[in-house]
Amino acid sequence: ILPLMTEKQPGRFLQIIYVSCTAPPPDLTILDQREERDTANPAMTEFLASDADPSPQARYPAMFCNDMSADDAAAFLAKLGQDHWPMAVFSHRDWRYDHLDRTPSTYILCERDQSLPLSYQREYAAQLHCGHTVKIDAGHQAMNTQAERLSELLLAMACEA
Repeated sequence: ILPLMTEKQPGRFLQIIYVSCTAPPPDLTILDQREERDTANPAMTEFLASDADPSPQARYPAMFCNDMSADDAAAFLAKLGQDHWPMAVFSHRDWRYDHLDRTPSTYILCERDQSLPLSYQREYAAQLHCGHTVKIDAGHQAMNTQAERLSELLLAMACEA
């Protein structure tokens, strides 16, 4: 959603910081891209090849909770889907990123992310015109599992701006 916000409000953002997020190519929705990428993602390929339930909901623990305790994963999964993302985020296909080269940006790479492996994250960082990348030892939900470390990184970046 940050590329869309930045496009609609040019000059309003001093910097953009992405935390292990996706950047679909034009003509693909986020959901289309996820389906396409899940079949190429080693963690998801192993899961899909097992006898496990192949539904997206069954994949969520592996995708989002691989670095959480069982109790934290259960609490996270119980809340998943209650944040009410605008449906346009899931159906949007006209992704453009060229305008992002005008705003300094950093991509925080989550080293243990099984939803978006590092190779995907690096690709997305380039697509989003990120001038910097920073690594954090976390899965996809760094804001839940590494909140203190992520806060330190964000604060340091804000002080540099």
